Amino acid sequence: MLRYHLNLATNPFVNYRKYYLIGLVLLLAGLGGAGYFVNRYRVLRLENKALEQDLRLKQRELDQTTARSAQLKEQLEQPQTLDEIDRINLYNLLIKRDTFPWTQFFQDLESVIPYNVQVTQIRQKSSGQTINLEMVFLGRTTIDAVNFLRNLTSSKKFHNIFVDQEGSFKDAATHRVSNEVEVTLHLQYEP
Repeated sequence: MLRYHLNLATNPFVNYRKYYLIGLVLLLAGLGGAGYFVNRYRVLRLENKALEQDLRLKQRELDQTTARSAQLKEQLEQPQTLDEIDRINLYNLLIKRDTFPWTQFFQDLESVIPYNVQVTQIRQKSSGQTINLEMVFLGRTTIDAVNFLRNLTSSKKFHNIFVDQEGSFKDAATHRVSNEVEVTLHLQYEP
């Protein structure tokens, strides 16, 4: 038989159970914390990948928008577009100032236009203090066209009249040339 000599005075009994329990709780808390941080790392990494993909998509959209902007800027810087923008700005300025009396213009034009002449187009050509116009009109005969030009030059409202183009009128629908005279002229109007 085995005998154990226990002397509790020199070798007292120590209960390690509470230390083991505290160690086990700390180990479980550490494992739980490590699991939480691993899971959090995985979630953040997935979010980061999604953000990077979204950033690439937005960068692609920005590049396309920049290219489209450059293309539109190039179109806007063409001479005919700049002329059109100047014309629109002049119209806006005239509308804001209300300085171009259209009613007065048409009354002045009506006072000098002969019976056999028909104005087909009136276009503002440039900006500034004076009003520059391009006008296209049809005269039944050459004499009617000349009479209209004489009336314009004798009027005090129309100045610097310049005939740009003259020719026979060609009907766009039938492509037939008529006896009418089509004249394009540039002039300044002073209300």
